[in-house]
Amino acid sequence: MPPNLFKLPGMSPKIDDKLQLSTDKTSVAVAGPAGDWDTDNVLLGFSAVVSQVTLNPNGSRTHVTSMGWSKYTSQPPQNRWGLTAKILDGGAPFEAGGAYCSAWALYADKDGGSWVYEWRLPVTLA
Repeated sequence: MPPNLFKLPGMSPKIDDKLQLSTDKTSVAVAGPAGDWDTDNVLLGFSAVVSQVTLNPNGSRTHVTSMGWSKYTSQPPQNRWGLTAKILDGGAPFEAGGAYCSAWALYADKDGGSWVYEWRLPVTLA
């Protein structure tokens, strides 16, 4: 069994359920709690995908997908991780409202081992 990434009980989703949409609606600030840094870690990386499907007035659907990543080599500021997920390939802009976020935490430890944790959560873009 892998060690706890952040010395937090359990690995429930570590994604804020309300995410900040950029003014131009082409990116989303994704963040969440990180807990205490494990001294065995040498690198901690996060990646996230935010997706939204909206129904248009004509009955068609618009799919928007964004992705981003960040890395830390020491304790994240204020025990929180964060990144900016940008829309892929010039897709349509996001709309305020419901979306879905998947995030992965990857850490590498001093002995060469690594572990990945995945979280998925419905979110609100504001």
